[in-house]
Amino acid sequence: MKKEIFELPTTKAKKVANIRKIWGDALEMYSQNLFETQTTYEFYTFTYRTSDYVEHNGRRLIDKLNSVFTPDDKVILLAHSMGGLVARSALYHPNNTNDVIDFIVSLGTPYLGSPFASPSYRKHLGALGELIGFVTGTAGGKDLAYTNALGTSYQVPESEIIPDASNAYLERLLSESSKDSKVTAFYGEMSQCKGHPGSGTAFIIGCDILKDEVPSFAGKNDGIVTSTSGKMSSKLPPERQFVKDLDHYQLSFSSHASVASRNTYFGEVIAIIDSL
Repeated sequence: MKKEIFELPTTKAKKVANIRKIWGDALEMYSQNLFETQTTYEFYTFTYRTSDYVEHNGRRLIDKLNSVFTPDDKVILLAHSMGGLVARSALYHPNNTNDVIDFIVSLGTPYLGSPFASPSYRKHLGALGELIGFVTGTAGGKDLAYTNALGTSYQVPESEIIPDASNAYLERLLSESSKDSKVTAFYGEMSQCKGHPGSGTAFIIGCDILKDEVPSFAGKNDGIVTSTSGKMSSKLPPERQFVKDLDHYQLSFSSHASVASRNTYFGEVIAIIDSL
């Protein structure tokens, strides 16, 4: 089973630290052979540059997969957040000539971007908006900007339209659909912001902002990504859209309120992977 990691892969030490931070819990459960994962799957990790364009990262990923795997291998990408965009970009990249990607299972991926990466939404947030803008001001960060996808069959609900929000790259990627039968999406809907079990301060604040700002995404966000974005709007059938009462970080199996909660969620994801 192939997995997708995010954050800047600048040095080997930082790569290892990032993998441990985001995927440490998943690696632990894999090493324990929970749900027969170690027996069933070979596990690989890939890093990518969050500061670079999604499309560039997608090309690097598919080039790497082409060099390691053949069409006879069964390759399943398990990707969190921006990693899901990189994975889907690789799926549709012209370099995917060997069709080596069998399936993608995404966790909290902003398929239609995130409001926090859109200047028109941040302008109401004052100093916090400026700080978020600093983080999302890179090429990769700009690729995460929210899009209303207006004029498409999968445009966001009218109540979720952000004035002037668009994202040329994501709109081009969303226009592809021929291989979307290979994509399954898990997304988060925090049932409450303050006091959400296991959630850190950043995601509680993010949840509150998305709840209170205009448009409001109350009960329809994971603290970073909206529900419509995380499930790829109506582009995927309901049987391949799975909602969880988790924040954005928890979707990567981290920071759960209990080990039992984490293991249960991991088991649900593995059950879907086993069925592919």
